[in-house]
Amino acid sequence: MAFHLGVDARLMHYRRGMGTVVHSLVQAWAQRLAAQPSNLRMTLYVDSTTGSQAAAAFAQPAIKIVRLGPRFYPLWEQLALPRQALRDAVDVLYCPANTGPIRLSPRVKLALTIHDVMYMLPIGTQPGQLPASPSRYQQLGRLYRRWVVPRAAHRANLITTDSQFSRNDIAQHLGQWLRQPSDEIQVVPLAAAAEYAPQSADAVNEVLRRLQVKPPYALGLGAIDPRKNTALLIEALEQLQPSDLTLVITGLDPSAQAHFAALVAQRGLRLGQQIQLLGFVSERDLAALYTAAEMLLYPSRYEGFGLPVLEAMQCGTPVITANTTSLPEIAEGAALLINPNDVSALCTAIQQLHHDASLRQRLRTAGLARAAQFNWQSSAKLMLTLLSKTAST
Repeated sequence: MAFHLGVDARLMHYRRGMGTVVHSLVQAWAQRLAAQPSNLRMTLYVDSTTGSQAAAAFAQPAIKIVRLGPRFYPLWEQLALPRQALRDAVDVLYCPANTGPIRLSPRVKLALTIHDVMYMLPIGTQPGQLPASPSRYQQLGRLYRRWVVPRAAHRANLITTDSQFSRNDIAQHLGQWLRQPSDEIQVVPLAAAAEYAPQSADAVNEVLRRLQVKPPYALGLGAIDPRKNTALLIEALEQLQPSDLTLVITGLDPSAQAHFAALVAQRGLRLGQQIQLLGFVSERDLAALYTAAEMLLYPSRYEGFGLPVLEAMQCGTPVITANTTSLPEIAEGAALLINPNDVSALCTAIQQLHHDASLRQRLRTAGLARAAQFNWQSSAKLMLTLLSKTAST
């Protein structure tokens, strides 16, 4: 049967986290449509010129791009998006970033991907709690998701998530809101983008020279959100001194760089020598940083999936990550696992990897094999099958 799919593609241009997910799914669907005739039509809904430009890369007769206002996200999602989906007569509106319209015409089915329910957890430092983010933007986003996600989940005809851990967490925290049994939540795993692969020596050297990074180094993906545990990386490096291993932290906006630069100084470390703080880098540059890194440090306190673990593994980089939430499920024996609240455990794991070349090689081999078990073509095919089934029931 003919199937018209509407997609909230607002985050497509943001190639990190949920933006990577929607970009990778739409890319796989567009390739499928270009390769063979199909009864599928897609409308991609965006909210900005940047979003329109990103979506335009996938333009073809079966894919339409619609830019909607206003830019204020709650109004865009709760008013403009559901009205336009009804106007366009889409069969299923797919919202891939946790939230979605609470009120939607019964003529339009709603499919929702809930990546995690961390916003439903209480704020605090005890087990089962998460520390508060100092970012006002993140605080407001948490309040919005805490109110919207349960109600959108109640409206949804299909709910998918990324991992078995998240499926269980959704059942625990949102079970009372669901119209369907929690065991009907479908797991559609994520994957590292194809850009993440071992890079050539020339490509690596060019990026290292441009970013002024010198091996040997451990790589961290930083954030101001304490859930990501960036401060633990700095504390660990301090305790490991003296060491020839430096720490490179990327993904920091200017305010986060200033915040962690102050912490580096407080710890008596030399910024630019023992620790480098970098901003956001392109996928190509990040693949080179992964490739040249001696290890990835990813001791996050909570992840619904943990995509950087697979990105690093797919580049052949050994990984140290946390033994909590979804991360052991995703790593599955191909990484060193540590308690994310124990700096001494992180120090021990870093020293193990730094001084044991055979262990690094074993983790490289295991990581490449583990990452190969995930790919976007398979995940996109599974998601499209679930969406098509939702449209026909």
